[in-house]
Amino acid sequence: MRTLWTTGATAGVDDGALLSRFAAGRGEAAEEAFRILVERHGPMVLDVCRRAVGDRQHAEDAAQAVFLTLARKAASVRVDGTLAPWLHGTARRVAARARSRSAARRSAEARAIAGSASRRPAAAEEAPPAGDWEAVHDEVDRLAEKYRAPVVLCCLQGRTYEEAAARIGCPVGTVRVRLSRARDRLRDRLARRGFGPERLAAVGWLAPHADLLLARAAAPLVEASPAWAAATAGAALALAEGRAGSGLVSATAFELYKGMARTMTMQGFQIAAAWTLAAGMTTVGAIAFSATGLGPGGPPDRPARQDAPPAEVPTKAPEKPADPLTEAPEALERRIDDVRGRILAAARARLDAQRNYYNQGRITIDRFLDASQNLMVAETAVAEDDSARVAAAQGHLDRIVEIMGREEARLKSGRGTAADVTEARASLENATLLYLDAVRTARRLREADDLRRRVEALEKRLDEPLLKPDRPTSGPPSP
Repeated sequence: MRTLWTTGATAGVDDGALLSRFAAGRGEAAEEAFRILVERHGPMVLDVCRRAVGDRQHAEDAAQAVFLTLARKAASVRVDGTLAPWLHGTARRVAARARSRSAARRSAEARAIAGSASRRPAAAEEAPPAGDWEAVHDEVDRLAEKYRAPVVLCCLQGRTYEEAAARIGCPVGTVRVRLSRARDRLRDRLARRGFGPERLAAVGWLAPHADLLLARAAAPLVEASPAWAAATAGAALALAEGRAGSGLVSATAFELYKGMARTMTMQGFQIAAAWTLAAGMTTVGAIAFSATGLGPGGPPDRPARQDAPPAEVPTKAPEKPADPLTEAPEALERRIDDVRGRILAAARARLDAQRNYYNQGRITIDRFLDASQNLMVAETAVAEDDSARVAAAQGHLDRIVEIMGREEARLKSGRGTAADVTEARASLENATLLYLDAVRTARRLREADDLRRRVEALEKRLDEPLLKPDRPTSGPPSP
């Protein structure tokens, strides 16, 4: 009751606020905030570790090492609405380290037993092979952040679309679309690793028509006991306050944590060394460039070495491009036409490449749609009249109509997704609007040209009496 009075309710607070409360506070308030994080994400972390390690006790040790790593990095972890993707990736690395330690220990025990010749090692003591779930978690960890978060929340933690949208901070429709695309990517990548329809169906939520709301039934999670969560939160608080937290967790968990801490420290040193080396190479390159006489600080005329062969002296220095402000109008127009031609050629080459990738299934539909619209913009920029602009919009519309038909056919055959059909339909409406707008603009320009020609003809008829000479009159000329 005292904790509730001083800190308030924490069950509905998002992950970022809880982690900030833990990083900034001390005592019972910080421990309670971290305990909520452990209870919220502990089942998913335990499940990842259990599927990689195979033993419940070793999985609990690895999961505690994951949360101790989170406590160490609490002030620097980036939280985009939820900690689930970060914890999933860290759990993958810690579980891999725990599996290697377990395999090494079993190998040493097997060698000792074989050396004593007392008995042969049992087959059950060999390292468990990496199963289908290991490959699934591996591919989930390789997804982009915006796709990994919905998968971890909905498919691995069993949350609904609404709960995942509240955690991520985006609309429910966005979660549905991202989750559909993520599942498509996972199915394609797992198929390249040898997964057939039966193995994908065994995963449950990777089946083509699986109900994602039943993800918990398809992938049951390991429950985190309150005592384990409290011990993990107490050890995390002890580490944050500079006290020894090894007495609250097992020695294996603390060793895994220290190994992760050393790895992260070495990675930080490697990143810093890489930046330092890049900065040093840039400085050395600038000095060398200046010393050659090509830079502003180098000597203009530096004699060549006597033992080096004489270099060819250019007969004429390369000409600098003319200043557009002082360039002749005809030359400037030619330069503009050349740049427009290169832009148009690049846009066509990009569309051809994206079309091939899309036909092979290597990219999603949005990449091809973006390339098609980019070509329409390039063709409109180089168009010389309104008919060419209308033709550019018409070409973009024809391509979208073709893609729309293909996506609808794929959806009917079970190979496509409703999300891709929805995106193609939205692009079709946008392309139709662009085409109609181009036609309206062309019609207005033609009407303006017709009106201009009629006005010019009327002005010419009005000017004709003024331009004709006066007719001579009868009688003697006036004096």
